[in-house]
Amino acid sequence: MEIMPSAMKFEKEKGKLHGELDLAGVAYKPDGSIAARLSDAVKLEFDSQQQADAFLKTPYHYQNQFDIAPGHYTFRIAFSSDSSGTHGFGKVEMPLTIDPWNGQTLSISGLALSHDAHPASDLAAGLDVSLLEGPRPLVSRGMEAVPAGSPQFHAGEPGYFYFEAYEPLLAAAKPDAPPPVVGMRVRVLDRASGQQKQDTGFRSVGIYEQPGNPVIPILSTLPVANLPPGAWRLEVSVIRQTGDPVVRTTDFDIN
Repeated sequence: MEIMPSAMKFEKEKGKLHGELDLAGVAYKPDGSIAARLSDAVKLEFDSQQQADAFLKTPYHYQNQFDIAPGHYTFRIAFSSDSSGTHGFGKVEMPLTIDPWNGQTLSISGLALSHDAHPASDLAAGLDVSLLEGPRPLVSRGMEAVPAGSPQFHAGEPGYFYFEAYEPLLAAAKPDAPPPVVGMRVRVLDRASGQQKQDTGFRSVGIYEQPGNPVIPILSTLPVANLPPGAWRLEVSVIRQTGDPVVRTTDFDIN
C-alpha cells in the first residue's frame, strides 16, 4: 500500500532524526474469527530536517507477505507513527480471496499491478524463487516487479503486471516429449461499458516456462501508454491447446 506520512513525528537522537511506522494487520473469516495476523515496525532515520521534510511530502510504499489458507476474508491493516497510536493513525480494509488449487488442473494466480520492474538480484534471478526464505519476490526471466500499492497510473507512464500460471503437465512431461502448449491472452476493457479497447490474441508463454516446473511466472507490460484517462479493467486468460481458458481480472485507473 501507499501511505502518506505527512503526520509522522521525528525525534532527534545522537544527531539524527528518528521515526517509526507501526503496522498491524488482521485477516477475518466471514464469521468474524481471525485467520491470520501480521505486525511490523518500520524504523526511519534521516541526517537532516530537509531529508525528513522531503520524505513527508511523498507517499511511502509499504509491502509485506503472510501465509493464509484458501478462503474468503476481510483484511484490515492499521498503522500509526508511534507505538501509542496517537499520531498519524489510519487504517484500510479490502476483501481477500484465496482460491483452492489441487495441483491437478491448469490455474492462474491473481494479477499484481506494478509501477516498477527492474533487474532482479543475482540470487533471486538465478534460483526458483519458491525456494527462497522470507518474502518471495515477483521474478520472471530475471526481472522483478514491485507490486503497486495503488491501481492509479498516470497517462504516459510505464506500467506492468505480474502473475503466475500453474500447469501440472509441465512437471509430468517426459524429457524427450514436447511440453504442453500454454497460451495467454490480454484484453483491456472499458470498466463502465465493457467495450474492448485492446486485445493481444492468444500467444504462447513458452519463453517463461522452466523445464519440469509447473509454475510459469509471467511479467508483462501494462498497455497504459496508448490508453486515455479513465477507468479500465485488465483481463488475462490462460489456456491449453484443449480445454477452456482460466481468466483473471483486475481494475486500474489512468489519471
